[in-house]
Amino acid sequence: MPGASTAATARRERARVRRGSPARAAADDPPEALAARGGGADDGGVRYELPQPYQELSHTADTGIAAEGATREEALARLVLALGALLAGGGSVTSDAEETVVAAGGADLAQTAVAALREVLFRFATRHVVPGACEVLRLSPGRAELRVAFGRFDPARHREGADVKAVTYHRARFEPVPGGWRAQVILDV
Repeated sequence: MPGASTAATARRERARVRRGSPARAAADDPPEALAARGGGADDGGVRYELPQPYQELSHTADTGIAAEGATREEALARLVLALGALLAGGGSVTSDAEETVVAAGGADLAQTAVAALREVLFRFATRHVVPGACEVLRLSPGRAELRVAFGRFDPARHREGADVKAVTYHRARFEPVPGGWRAQVILDV
């Protein structure tokens, strides 16, 4: 039965994405596989959890983070979780509360990503919570809607965490790359 095979493949792909393994969209992937990875330009729908792959960028007196994804939504979710990984200092995050985070503002996707990360950092600064999982529900220039699972910051478990003061527009990028999208920001530490 060909349909069962495709459905089983999509289920395996969804499970692999939840575990944090990189998922890349190929041009010949069936629609079910693309949907399992986050769908099209505005679909969202895939929840990503720590740990996720990201890159730390060196910057004089500051630090940066960059993340890639097969879709724009995947790149933004991984960027949010990269911020969480820095705040937690590599310690585990036990998510105990979930909320919808809406970020408005920005003329392009890079500025919208900065606005979204600022919303997450505001919650860290005021409520001492760290993002442990993220699903991008909607993303367009000027607006992002995310469902973020937060866990309490634990000074003992997260003592190596970075003291992030702000998310800046300096060198902020959100652009297509071969195989997907790349998002990056510089953080004031």
